[in-house]
Amino acid sequence: MLFPVIAHHLPRAVYDANHPAVIATFNVRGVGHSGGSQPWPGWGIGSDGSDFAAVEQAVLGLVGDVAVYRLGYSYGTNLALCAPPPNLRRMMLVSPAPTLFKAMTVMRGPTFQQSLDAVLDTVPGGETIWAVYGTADEFTGVLTLRMLGGERGDLIHKVEIEGCGHFYARGEDGRALRAAIEEWMV
Repeated sequence: MLFPVIAHHLPRAVYDANHPAVIATFNVRGVGHSGGSQPWPGWGIGSDGSDFAAVEQAVLGLVGDVAVYRLGYSYGTNLALCAPPPNLRRMMLVSPAPTLFKAMTVMRGPTFQQSLDAVLDTVPGGETIWAVYGTADEFTGVLTLRMLGGERGDLIHKVEIEGCGHFYARGEDGRALRAAIEEWMV
């Protein structure tokens, strides 16, 4: 099984808009043919952030030193924030679940907030980090998502999709996500 966000909406947004891009994806959670597994509650994300960065480096080794647009979806938003950044142009966090991530990192960090703060410390402006989420996300309330970044929330370009859940199940959810990705890639 591959989530539609990664298997359908991301490639369609990039290639339908004719962006000169390469998409590399991986799944660490045991979905589909992945050998990974969800981390145990409280014990952190282990080496998943480093694995994320290693996949990026392998792809960059094939295509050369190009600007990187890093997208993380759901659990992958935590990894996108934790992975050491290459020549990072922009980052998109699709349906982050910071409330759920607190339980994952209660005994071993970094926490989602610590990782977000570290990235915010290094970003040049308010168009580098994007967050896309729905008002009906099943894992994190919309008020929490609206407050991403706290006092520095203005450094995050937020795209809110009315009525959208965590899985972008409705046709209009997918269209709105694809439109956000297309705009982000500019």
